[in-house]
Amino acid sequence: MPALLLRLPSASDASLLEVSEEETYAPTLRERIALSPRNLVGLAVILFFALLFAAWLFFSGSPEVVSAPSTRPQISSESLAGLTSTEMATEIPAELVVDVSGKVLHPGVYHLSAGARAEDALLAAGGALPGVDLSSINRAEVLTDGTQILVGVTLSGSNGGLLSLNHASSSELDALPGVGPVLAGRIVAWRKAHGRFTSIDQLRDVSGVGDAKFADLKSLIRL
Repeated sequence: MPALLLRLPSASDASLLEVSEEETYAPTLRERIALSPRNLVGLAVILFFALLFAAWLFFSGSPEVVSAPSTRPQISSESLAGLTSTEMATEIPAELVVDVSGKVLHPGVYHLSAGARAEDALLAAGGALPGVDLSSINRAEVLTDGTQILVGVTLSGSNGGLLSLNHASSSELDALPGVGPVLAGRIVAWRKAHGRFTSIDQLRDVSGVGDAKFADLKSLIRL
């Protein structure tokens, strides 16, 4: 029977074992991803500049807001001044002063608001006296400043019964013989255009008033 020989490991065998263990060693995942402080600083700098570049791309690529052109018409200062003067020339006064005379309870001068009608003036004067015929007065007529309303007065040649060209309303002028509503409106329009009558002869300047009609009216009118 052959004898078994046992060989004890020598020093050279131990060194070979250490080399073999070093060659077969594999680093762990944590060791693989671990970075040194220097590498961390470099990575932070790269990320910082990358964020700056991304922000620049975002804001430079944003759509530019362009204001739409105004469609409102531009009015020059000269035009505005012209409009203002025109409006001032045609401005309606805030208050009217009218004279209510004749057969009313309280004859006199009254201050009425703009747009007042003849009926408002009659009410301000206390109304017509009982039995007075108001058919010759257009109570719905819109009054103008300086109008005179004669209530129940019969026109005659005396000064007390003459109709004022500068203050009579359209309905009062209509009551004159041969005038009518159309001519009465022309007389009022002429008065508004020229401010006032300075002579009763100027009634001839109104369209529709000839020599014959003026001869019929001159004894019934005054300034």
